[in-house]
Amino acid sequence: MRFLGEQDGPTERLLKDRLVRLFHDGSSVDRAYLARVDSGSETSVNVVLGLRTPHGVDKSLVEQVGSIFALIFSGSEHLDIVFLMAPQEAELSKVCNAFFEEDMPPCAHYVPLAVLVGGCICGIRRCGRGSHFRSWR
Repeated sequence: MRFLGEQDGPTERLLKDRLVRLFHDGSSVDRAYLARVDSGSETSVNVVLGLRTPHGVDKSLVEQVGSIFALIFSGSEHLDIVFLMAPQEAELSKVCNAFFEEDMPPCAHYVPLAVLVGGCICGIRRCGRGSHFRSWR
């Protein structure tokens, strides 16, 4: 598997927003990436959700992510989930920013700049830090 870059678009941003909410509500995700990958097969480019967790594979988390994905995308779409080891994450982070990091305040996660104009309401909760925007690249 070769990481190509971030997968992004309006629908993907909705997915990322919903996943950030899930991850902030008590899951054990350290970092999360939504990336395009070349798997070397005939259907060469796929999308993967790369998750870095302290405990490896989490079946409950996979089910929760699957439920969120199914609400947003049609049945013909699929999402591969990869629980990243350190070497994989190092490669991925060269071409794709994490859209979630455990130690980031909720409003620093994938928030369009327009949301921050006139105050910081990130959609998760009012963060109380005022207007700010953090770029991760």
